[in-house]
Amino acid sequence: RRQRVSARRAACGGSQLPLRDFSCAVVEAGVPLGTLLLRPAGPLHEVGDSMGLQDMHLESVAFNRKYRVESTDRRWAYAVLNQKTMELMLNQPSFIIDFQGSQVMARWERKRFSPRDFRSALTVVAGMLDNLPPDVVEQLKETASGGR
Repeated sequence: RRQRVSARRAACGGSQLPLRDFSCAVVEAGVPLGTLLLRPAGPLHEVGDSMGLQDMHLESVAFNRKYRVESTDRRWAYAVLNQKTMELMLNQPSFIIDFQGSQVMARWERKRFSPRDFRSALTVVAGMLDNLPPDVVEQLKETASGGR
């Protein structure tokens, strides 16, 4: 589903930055997910470190060059970022991917999606969820049902 999202961000000292339009693709997983943030590699890597997120390096050198991986739970991040998922992401545009609650969002910083970009974003996000190992999916379902 295509949505237009506007956000107003407050800067230090109470001044406000102008509205910024951007696009995002959000998929509801239906179960609580772990926290995970993937950002295209860039010069601001230290921001996540100051927030307590752990930078991770995976087996794929190409993936490590393309993405910064931050998570408070390394086991969860490794389960999500299996070989199949890394290959999928290497063959798509570099989105910011954010796992929060039961949703996964793909977006770019300060940029709107074209219809083609929406398809790519949804391919990445849905593919990441589809590629979760079966045992991880079962654990998520058990957690969601209260262990019943």
